[in-house]
Amino acid sequence: MMDLLVNVDYAEALLDRLLAWSLDLVRRLAAQGVDILGLIGDISMQQGMMISPAVWRRLFKPREAQIVAEARRLGIPHVYFHSDGNPAAVLDDLVEIGIDMVDPVQPECVDPAALRRRYGRRLALHGTISSQHTLPFGTPGDVRAEVEERIRTCGASGGLIIAPNNVVQPDVPLENLLTMYRTVGDVGARAYRPA
Repeated sequence: MMDLLVNVDYAEALLDRLLAWSLDLVRRLAAQGVDILGLIGDISMQQGMMISPAVWRRLFKPREAQIVAEARRLGIPHVYFHSDGNPAAVLDDLVEIGIDMVDPVQPECVDPAALRRRYGRRLALHGTISSQHTLPFGTPGDVRAEVEERIRTCGASGGLIIAPNNVVQPDVPLENLLTMYRTVGDVGARAYRPA
């Protein structure tokens, strides 16, 4: 992390090597027919970015733009970006370079409904169900209410993949996890039943 500021030449040389490796990987994945590519960034924490947006834009954005462009050139239709926490400071940049899904959307630090209002269908949301609060400590009723709220505020026009916003820890009651999936099935069946 310090090299991003104090040894920039080294950081750029390393990032260029990683870029070359990533572009080769994209070509191999495209040859296998993948239809979604994930870029794993982990550039943020719950309070915001781990590095300044300016540093991210200077060092990471152009390289990630090249990866997305190569994926699209080779026919990979979807590219998602993974970062835990709150990457809101650079979401416009990610959409600009062609990212069309963010993972995971953590409701503890990012308002999923606000993301939906801002980006509409340009950005699919993955996650949105709290694995820090609702799943481990809520009741099945709390889980059902959160899932219904996400579908109501974020899912009407599509672009919502409901899931725990991160790894399900051992303290999550099985009933809460099952309630999440049952509610998606129940509400989805009602909401999208053909007329």
